[in-house]
Amino acid sequence: MKSIAFVTERQPIGKILQPIGEPDHAPAISPARGPPISDAEINQTQGWNDNAVDPIPDYEFDQTINC
Repeated sequence: MKSIAFVTERQPIGKILQPIGEPDHAPAISPARGPPISDAEINQTQGWNDNAVDPIPDYEFDQTINC
């Protein structure tokens, strides 16, 4: 695809876009989002323990397969 021309004036842009139902103005700018939540407000370690060791079960589990 090759660009032939650019339309930079507002009036011709409106004449082109309005008949096809498109807005001839830029969309409204959304408000900025709030600041990120600090680490102090979120307990990210809940449910995770990197130093955890699997406990030894109270029963013996036989993993052999009888054919």
